[in-house]
Amino acid sequence: MAFSFDKNKIRHNCIQNNIAIQNLMQISANKKRVPILVIIGLVLTGLLTMAIINVKDSEDANVHQRLYIYIGLMVSCVYYTSLSFADYWKTLFNTRAVLSIEQDGVVDNLSIFSCGKIPWSEITEVQVRQALKTNFLVIHVRNSDLLIARQSKWKQRMLRGFQKKLGSPVVISQKRIKENVESIKNIMADHLHSSV
Repeated sequence: MAFSFDKNKIRHNCIQNNIAIQNLMQISANKKRVPILVIIGLVLTGLLTMAIINVKDSEDANVHQRLYIYIGLMVSCVYYTSLSFADYWKTLFNTRAVLSIEQDGVVDNLSIFSCGKIPWSEITEVQVRQALKTNFLVIHVRNSDLLIARQSKWKQRMLRGFQKKLGSPVVISQKRIKENVESIKNIMADHLHSSV
């Protein structure tokens, strides 16, 4: 009796098993979420533009002071609206905008503010916290300051804000992903305890 095997099939199975071992779970970004911050930013930019036009035409004594305030607010509004739009664009069109739970750590690429790969050895706790009527998956790390320092300068301010409000720079909103953050927390917590 002759024994035969298909090398391509075996190679395919080995590759599939390796992928299964490397990626325990991959959570996609929620592409259906409404870009509320972009919409609010555009509305505020429009209102500030109208206010600047009206102030320039005014003959009030405090015209220059109000004009500087409006221009400062306008610059800030355009900056944050641009960041929100870039983040929303990444969610829609970047195929790598996922959260991966892997054998050796967690890879967060969901947002332009994501911290990338975090090894299990750096993660101390995973919890769900609520803010602004939204659940957030909060991944606590051993040295938040070091993790923030490794990121781009323009990203660091936002990450420090997450750290101050929610206790960690690694924060994932329920609105950002398709899966339930509570179930993801449980999977990550189980893996975290088993890897210790």
